[in-house]
Order: sequence, then C-alpha cells, then structure tokens
Amino acid sequence: FFQAEDGIRDYKVTGVQTCALPISVAYIAGPLTTYGDVQRNRANAVRVARMVVQNGMTPIVPHFFLELDDPPQPYEFWMGACLALLERCDLAFFLPKWQASKGCRIEHAFCRERGIRIIYLDAITLDNDSPESLEQPPSA
Repeated sequence: FFQAEDGIRDYKVTGVQTCALPISVAYIAGPLTTYGDVQRNRANAVRVARMVVQNGMTPIVPHFFLELDDPPQPYEFWMGACLALLERCDLAFFLPKWQASKGCRIEHAFCRERGIRIIYLDAITLDNDSPESLEQPPSA
C-alpha cells in the first residue's frame, strides 16, 4: 500500500491488476424491521449508499444481512457482525428514525465510544437524493 496525493491508496497483488481503494468507508445505519416498511427502509439505505459512492467512499449496508439469515441466526450474531464492520469504518450515516431501532441505538453508542464520525440524515436529505447533500452539516 502507499498513500497517493489524491487521497487514494493503490493496492497491488501479484498477478492481479492494480486497483485504487477509497480511503473512507461509510456505514449506513437505519431502521430495518422496527420502523416502517422493510423494503422502503432498504431503499433508503441504498439511496444513501449511492450518494456515498458518488462522493468517493465505500458504503457498508447492513440492511442486506437479512438475505443471509437462512437458517436464522440469533440477534446477537447479527449485531456482532454489524459492530465488527462498523469498527472498520471512518464514519456512519444515521438515517431518519434511527432512534426507533434498538440496533441503531447500539451502533450509535458504539460510534460515540470509538470516536467514529456520525452524520445524521433527515428526510429532506433523502428526498433531495444528491451527492452534495452529504456535505451538509449534521442535523441535531
């Protein structure tokens, strides 16, 4: 690995073409099953993930873990998986109504304890659906 001036790390593996890795990894935290419709909650997470990508970051979207839950695993297993990923992130985006989710509240506390940057998104940001909206200061 080496740090390039443009903020991108180059990664070279023997026999594999060089690829550039974005430095920032962003976690998308939002309700899945505890508030509203699961499909709409997933769609909101995907919209934010697309904005994250458009801003040169790599998104982590735990909303799709539900697809892997066969056979079903205990809640603690998935929460542990989320925290393991979150620990590797540079920042976390919290979607509207995140407080309604026990998992999001745990993730929020985890971010605060670890000093992971938190950005709160509101419904207006989601409706705007533009990359520039990620540059707005977090709402209270």
